[in-house]
Amino acid sequence: MRGMKNARAHREQTLRELEGMPLPEMPPPTGMVARCEKLIETPIARFSPDGLRLMISQQLGLRHLVPEALALLKAEPLLEAGYFPGDLLEAVLGVPGTFWEREHQLSSEPAFLLQKTKSLPQDIRAKGEAFLQRRITMQLTKGC
Repeated sequence: MRGMKNARAHREQTLRELEGMPLPEMPPPTGMVARCEKLIETPIARFSPDGLRLMISQQLGLRHLVPEALALLKAEPLLEAGYFPGDLLEAVLGVPGTFWEREHQLSSEPAFLLQKTKSLPQDIRAKGEAFLQRRITMQLTKGC
């Protein structure tokens, strides 16, 4: 029960609180940067799929946001998060290998999604194959 309470409390925190991200000293130079700064102040539980996609593709708050994205993708692997079906999955597959090395327990989830989803668009399939290759290499290197 305590773990569930901690997980809920975690989801009510913002990335600024969790990651200690500093406040910007000047106005954001682009609309995308402005959106990211606004999302940094948003409790994780209130992130939309599009917000998750944006922040993950910018490699911000990965250890907090990738699990949230994976939870959504389990229900709908080709979830459209603003641009096209599967764009959230594509963002997750594009997360650097160093993240998956640190969070290796999560790496099986995208692999499962790739196997489960029969009709992937070609560009997502290519990213998926690259992800699976990195995962195999990581497992061989670590002797898992």
